[in-house]
Amino acid sequence: LCGSFLGRYAKPGLYLFMIRTLILNLLLLTAAIPFSHAATASQETALQTAKNPLKSLEDRRKALEELKHLKDQAAIVQIGELICRPEEPIALRGQAAQTLIETDHERSFIELDKIAKDKSLESDCRALALHALWKKDAKRGLPELMNLAKNSLEPPEVRVAAITYLGHSMANWPPRFWDDLYSE
Repeated sequence: LCGSFLGRYAKPGLYLFMIRTLILNLLLLTAAIPFSHAATASQETALQTAKNPLKSLEDRRKALEELKHLKDQAAIVQIGELICRPEEPIALRGQAAQTLIETDHERSFIELDKIAKDKSLESDCRALALHALWKKDAKRGLPELMNLAKNSLEPPEVRVAAITYLGHSMANWPPRFWDDLYSE
């Protein structure tokens, strides 16, 4: 159908133009493929540097800075794991949290929420995740902040962090809300 249409109505040289255009497009696509793999390899190298305790703190922080535009879910989970390592310097853990805050991927919010809820983790790790959760999307993190603030079985560091970020939220809390938290 297409061939008969082009055979009847096409001007001389149109076939040659279409073939050249097709070949040019294929060449451009083929040339772009190595660059997309190079970006992935670069991100993998940065991730390995960030996780390597033998590298300098500055190199590790720079590597995390490079990962802000990350789209790989598995790598986001690995950055979340850095937040939870108590043996890591707090500056590195804070940079990992900042990377997840600035990463424009749904998985980063989910990972921070998971860390904040995980009772098996250290309190300071969970408090750092709460801070990052609040900075990333305060409105969306509000239910988790409220749950943690109200739960008297939570460690004091986690409750204090949750109450602090609730206080910084734009919600207009009634005085009774704060009284209930104080009495628990």
